[in-house]
Formats: sequence, structure tokens, C-alpha cells
Amino acid sequence: MSDAHCLDVKSKAARREKKLTDEKEKLEKKLARLRAKQEALVARAYEDVMVRYKALEEYMEEQSMNCVGAFEDDFRSFHEKLKEKYSTHEFETLTTHEASASDVGSDNNEDDDDAP
Repeated sequence: MSDAHCLDVKSKAARREKKLTDEKEKLEKKLARLRAKQEALVARAYEDVMVRYKALEEYMEEQSMNCVGAFEDDFRSFHEKLKEKYSTHEFETLTTHEASASDVGSDNNEDDDDAP
């Protein structure tokens, strides 16, 4: 091989190497941009999820309070119907009698614990 041919081959190899190096740098820059974009998208998606989670949490708490409120309303309504059904005196006597019976029952249980 002649020296000219060797120089030509070396020159072509150097140009290819430069071209490949330039392409590699270009791809690395593109990759860096894509990674930055990906991180921004992930951060934005995370914020969106957290906002939705907070809204869902508030909604669930509100629904829970609505259920408690509805239960209290139903209980009051039931209580009023009982008052209407029974005279006030009978209702109070019934309630007092039931409370006394439960007190007596709890006292009996305490005595049983002390028994040998």
C-alpha cells in the first residue's frame, strides 16, 4: 500500500470517527432533554395525583359526615315517632326502667367477678 492510500484511509477513518462522535453528542443531548422532559411530566403527574387524592379524601370525609348526619337524623326521627306512639310518661318510664335494668345487670356482673 502506498502512503497516499494509507493517508486516505486514515482520513476517512478520522472523518467517520468525528461524524460518530458528533452524532453521539447529539444523541446524548437529546437523551438529556428527554430525561428532563420525563422528570417534568412525572412531577406534574404526581402533583395531579396528589390533588386528586386530596379531593377524594375530602369527598370521602364529607360523605362520612353525611352518613353520620343522616344516621343522627334517622335516629331523631325514630325517637320522635316513639314519643308520639307512647305517651311521654310511658316513654320516660320505659326508658328509665330499661336504664335501671341495665344498671342492675351490670352490678350483678360485678358481683359475680368478686364471687369465689
